[in-house]
Amino acid sequence: MMGYYENPEETAKALVDGWFHTGDLGYVDRQKYIYITGRKKNVIITANGKNVYPEELENYLDNSPFISESMVWAKNDENGNNKTIVATVKPDMDEIKNYLGEDAKDNETIKALIQSEVDRINKPQPLFKKIGKVIIKTDDFEKTTAHKIKRFTESNKEGIAE
Repeated sequence: MMGYYENPEETAKALVDGWFHTGDLGYVDRQKYIYITGRKKNVIITANGKNVYPEELENYLDNSPFISESMVWAKNDENGNNKTIVATVKPDMDEIKNYLGEDAKDNETIKALIQSEVDRINKPQPLFKKIGKVIIKTDDFEKTTAHKIKRFTESNKEGIAE
């Protein structure tokens, strides 16, 4: 790699001892499989200093048949001291209609179904990783040209139901 185009500072940060540092975080299991769990820049640091990687929780959410996309982020309390982990999710309405039938027209029933999925995902997580709030989004997330959700836009954090 020659470097980042006309950006020697970022090139110097990314190339260390001849190795390209992507910013991805992960681990290798006993069978030598590599798992990417998040990005250094996206880490949520809780009040007690624990690290939460949004991509890990998003992966769990996105594996639900009732959720088409999700974005996990942190919201500070009024004092700015504690952070609540928030999941903004876009339901997969086709799957929900297949599962709920006529009840898929009721927003409260949909919210309850999505919350039950979040509860299922939260159950094995340590307390600091639990999703504390769910926002349901009916419109599409704002995305980059690479079709990745833009994390730092207010419109992606908003929804119709909380």
